[in-house]
Amino acid sequence: MKILLSPYLILALSLAPSMASASPQGAPCGTFPPTHVVSAPQTIEQIERQEMAEIAHWRKFREDLPNVPFGFGNAEWVAFKKAVKRGDQIVRCRSSDHSWQHLAGQSGLALVRTGCIVKNMVTLVN
Repeated sequence: MKILLSPYLILALSLAPSMASASPQGAPCGTFPPTHVVSAPQTIEQIERQEMAEIAHWRKFREDLPNVPFGFGNAEWVAFKKAVKRGDQIVRCRSSDHSWQHLAGQSGLALVRTGCIVKNMVTLVN
């Protein structure tokens, strides 16, 4: 299984070992830095409904934008959904306001399994 973590999260985990713990299988467990904003869990249906509303807005300006969740990033979304297992949670997450003010912001989705981030999908960076 390929684990995709954002560069920011990898850096945070390497700099702060206390933020990483072991998963039930003994592999390193990715967790959110304390400065990240993390939403309540959302369903695939909720996320796709929100993303289609975004696509509808942006298609007014860019007609070639695919009319599917996440537009040009839909293939990544489809792969993300395939990784979801029963009991997993999907959350939206974003780096701190400070990171955005210093042009290092990042937001997206994270797949959380037994408290560990097992996959993420970056949707916006600045």
